[in-house]
Amino acid sequence: MSEIVVAARAILAIERGAAQARKLAGTSRQITGRSEALDLTAARWGKARRWLEWALKASDAAEAEPDRFGRVMGFLDRAGAPNVAWAWIEENRERAAGELTPLPAGGAAGPVLTPRWDRLSDVAVAARALLTGILDHGTPVPGVRYLDPARRRTQALNHVAALWGQRGDWLQKIFDLCEAAEENPERFGFLVDTMNRAGRPQAAWTRLGSLVDEARVGLLVPTDGRFHTLVMDVPWRVDEISEASDHGYAQMGFDEILGLKSLIDRWAADDFCHLWFWAKNNSTGLAHQALEHYGFDFKISHIWSKPMGRGRYARNSHETVLFAMRGDRKCKDAFRGTPTVHAWPRPDGPESSKPDGFYAMVQSLSHGPYGEAFQRMPRDGFVDLYRPAEPVLSEAAE
Repeated sequence: MSEIVVAARAILAIERGAAQARKLAGTSRQITGRSEALDLTAARWGKARRWLEWALKASDAAEAEPDRFGRVMGFLDRAGAPNVAWAWIEENRERAAGELTPLPAGGAAGPVLTPRWDRLSDVAVAARALLTGILDHGTPVPGVRYLDPARRRTQALNHVAALWGQRGDWLQKIFDLCEAAEENPERFGFLVDTMNRAGRPQAAWTRLGSLVDEARVGLLVPTDGRFHTLVMDVPWRVDEISEASDHGYAQMGFDEILGLKSLIDRWAADDFCHLWFWAKNNSTGLAHQALEHYGFDFKISHIWSKPMGRGRYARNSHETVLFAMRGDRKCKDAFRGTPTVHAWPRPDGPESSKPDGFYAMVQSLSHGPYGEAFQRMPRDGFVDLYRPAEPVLSEAAE
């Protein structure tokens, strides 16, 4: 109940503002902003207005006179009976702290924020208020004890999300979506509607990541230079998987991937060039077509064997990188002892990052200089083939 009070105050302010706005707009029904707001806020917990009024008044009394009435909040958390709590306060108004009558023992009230809410965006309003109470105002919460701000926030996030039977990452995704919509409603506002309709944040949150990454990619330009070895991990668009299972970054259709030929011609050294071309399990056929379109001769595939991931017909447990060449400059001598199946460990980095062992293999087999397109993270010895565009400087007025 103490957490309901914190959340209800934030929601109540919003409901009061909305009620007053409806009144000013000239609705035919005469309303009182405070009473209607209390009705609507209490209804979010499936309760009547008096229930919330009692809880708020009991909380106000506990804050105003903690020595006398502070204990009432513990009773509310145990029993969930604000009418009893307020009646006890009224009964003891004229008594000193040492003369107060005992509070009823009260049983466990059980979860208080688990009833069904209409929209996940409502959850965000309540949960933000709860987090603010825990992190900014020092509301005591069992288990939230770390002094380190990041670890304390993680604990608090998990604690608040548990009130809805969820984990902290579920709640953080809701926050991310609502905050993005608040900052840029024209670009991201529809994602909150998508989340509310679905009743879960995953698909909308993944789409948010794609839109943000598309904006980032739109500001990149090709790097100048010629390279004897190119590494390309193109962001394949896979149409047959669900939005919730999709990757949260900008992706390319096959026509766009074929359109990279002019850039590859620009980056590939004239005398010879090796190309290491990553392909998803269901796009290896298209990858062979792309290599032929680029003017490279396919030579061999290498397999990265890794723990099971996502998949529609089976759980993918490997990725494939195709090796192809222009010109007749062969690999270094090390290729003779190199296997084609590799159990490289997953790297610590952004999603879709490739393992360190792959880059070591490329440098041991192919010739430098080395360039990498669609680089997920910086790699020693590999030039990022895309860079941020230079800012446009306006001419000085004088």
